[in-house]
Amino acid sequence: MPTGSTSRGCCPSCSPPGEALPPLDALTARARLFEGLARAVEGHAARLLVDDLQWADAATTDWLLLLARRGRVRWAASARDAELPPALSSSLDTLAAEGRAMRLTLAGLDDDALDSLRRRMRPDLAQDRWGQALRAGTGGNPFYAGALLAALAPGERADALPRQPLTQQVAVQLRQRLHHLPPDARALAEAAALAVGRPAPAELAAMAAVAVDAALPALELAEYEGLLAGTRCSHDLVRAALRAGIAPARATAMHVRAARHLAAVGAAPELVVHHWLAAGRADDAAPWRLAVAQRLRTLGERDAARAMLDDVRAHAADPALRLRAEILIAQEHLFDDLDTGRRDLETALARSAGVVRPGERRRLQAMALVGLLDNAVFSGDQARAAVLARQLRARLQGLPPPALADCHAVLIEQAMRAPDAAAAQASLQGLRAAGASEPLFMSYEAQIHWFFGAVREARDGFERLLARHPDYCRGLTIENDLAVMCHALGDLDRAETMARRSLASWAGVPHTQALSQLVLGATLTSRGDFAGARAALDEAERLGVAQASALFVAEARVRRARMHWCAGEAAAAREDLRAARAATEGAAQPLLSSAVALMRVLVDDEGDAADGTGGAGDARARDDDPLHALDEQARRCPHPLVLARRERARAAHAAAAGDFAAARAAAHAQLVIAERAQLAEWQCEALWMLAAWEGLAGGSPPAAEAADHAAHAHARALARERGFGWLLAPPPGDQAPPGPVGPAIR
Repeated sequence: MPTGSTSRGCCPSCSPPGEALPPLDALTARARLFEGLARAVEGHAARLLVDDLQWADAATTDWLLLLARRGRVRWAASARDAELPPALSSSLDTLAAEGRAMRLTLAGLDDDALDSLRRRMRPDLAQDRWGQALRAGTGGNPFYAGALLAALAPGERADALPRQPLTQQVAVQLRQRLHHLPPDARALAEAAALAVGRPAPAELAAMAAVAVDAALPALELAEYEGLLAGTRCSHDLVRAALRAGIAPARATAMHVRAARHLAAVGAAPELVVHHWLAAGRADDAAPWRLAVAQRLRTLGERDAARAMLDDVRAHAADPALRLRAEILIAQEHLFDDLDTGRRDLETALARSAGVVRPGERRRLQAMALVGLLDNAVFSGDQARAAVLARQLRARLQGLPPPALADCHAVLIEQAMRAPDAAAAQASLQGLRAAGASEPLFMSYEAQIHWFFGAVREARDGFERLLARHPDYCRGLTIENDLAVMCHALGDLDRAETMARRSLASWAGVPHTQALSQLVLGATLTSRGDFAGARAALDEAERLGVAQASALFVAEARVRRARMHWCAGEAAAAREDLRAARAATEGAAQPLLSSAVALMRVLVDDEGDAADGTGGAGDARARDDDPLHALDEQARRCPHPLVLARRERARAAHAAAAGDFAAARAAAHAQLVIAERAQLAEWQCEALWMLAAWEGLAGGSPPAAEAADHAAHAHARALARERGFGWLLAPPPGDQAPPGPVGPAIR
């Protein structure tokens, strides 16, 4: 869950008139192009028709999905379900579940249409004899019907048709067309029959051992004969007929050439795996199956990924590949059992020292360190994480791009919590250079915005990611992270919706369930739903304990302490705060540490003032002073939440000591910070404090009364508009509010 820092980007509106806009990176340029194309179409068309959607490239389908989500232009597409890429099929299912799309299964030609086709192609065949025969022999399939009518000899008997396999008749005709082609065109057509998806001409040329320059005219000849449509077979029946005529040894050689070519050009690992397995070369497929498993993990298909990893671990001939699979399996324990994962990764790291090949040894060590670093970050052991990060950086040189992408992703996780903005940005650029997927890059870019204080930019980044890649919500914590941003900005409805969506998307995964219960608990606290907040935070703590994550346990306890404080339950708040402090002893994460420090001031100083014992801060040693700790945290991480917490603590401490002029000054500073960052809840609370302390700060009675009334009115309006229920109602029961000013706006 984001809890830390971000880089500040700039937008075109920041540029002075006449100054050139900043250069576009590839992802921003793509987003702007999609937006521009969408607006252009929306301004000129109400509907789009798309034929053969299964052949569309990824950019086209992404743009069509964007149009569907914008909802201004309706489009319809024809497709063969069996040939749709899995990611696209999943996205279409998501659209259908959201009520944005409908999928219909088309029937074949009816009897009238079949008869019309017969009259046009073969008027010599009498209707009364052939109508029923065409229906029985083709099922109404237009291609089958056309191919059959073309293949029938004059005088063919209709009653003989059911005894003649349709596919054999059509296949003979198609192979005759194939043999009329020159050798290059024939080889390319056969390659198209063995290829997957919509292959590039260079891929078919490599498979057929044909020069690329000669491939295009040869492909045109094959298309002229009706065998190909571009670089694909013109129909499933064509593909089946051509495949059946390729000798096994020739097919194997073509699959091997395809696998090598696709690997060289960086194609999707699934394609490489397909061709190695089709060639009967399982050992060559094994490293690519590991890559497929990692992609499945990113998409949230963990069961399928685990099955593939288990198979590689059990059957790969290369011990290094088996160890790779073991490391990836151990990394998966990040999501359920940090102690077991750490032990398995430490064992794998020790075993990697025995691998003979230096390059493979370095890669295995880097993979084990990636898992250990991720484990340390979410265990809450930041000191150990810093050591592991240094060890990992020392092994980056010479790693292949996929391994580099994994390294930079986890280095960003550690740098954000250090916090080290320069290191996070450097690894983000490393992630881009390593060819990380767009969803992964967008996720880390938005997280960096959050951790380094650009809350609105982080929220906007996650909104874009959710709109463009909703199919990644089970593999990336998009919904959870968006909930964090929305809660910080005071959009409680959106925050609660996203938190609950994340709980549904990640059902059965303790790691992300804990994260989502944490943000749900904080959101319900802001609403004033203390019973719901307590249940969510209790569950987050339980999940944290089950995973051995001190980080999650500490987050749950400090948020529950705040919930109790907001409810006016000072004793319960103190108890949770003591537990949170024990869990965060030595923690170096400013967002978490600042939350603990603020609660110490609120519970101790305001609580002591309410008890009539005076502020506790004066008696503290400097090393144990939460105000000093907040100053240090704000120096290390000028995140608006850290800065607002520092001012809130200063205000509470000053008010507890009776210095209401200093308290108002701190409250005003909090208001400025909150307004600038659009932190609505902190803004509302600052207004409440200013109103409450106006008359106590030495102002003239009429001015004080007017200011008090205006601030109260503004605070009440903002709290009601945003739903900050804890500020609107006094705490339950007879207990007094925890300070000289209660948490309720009366």
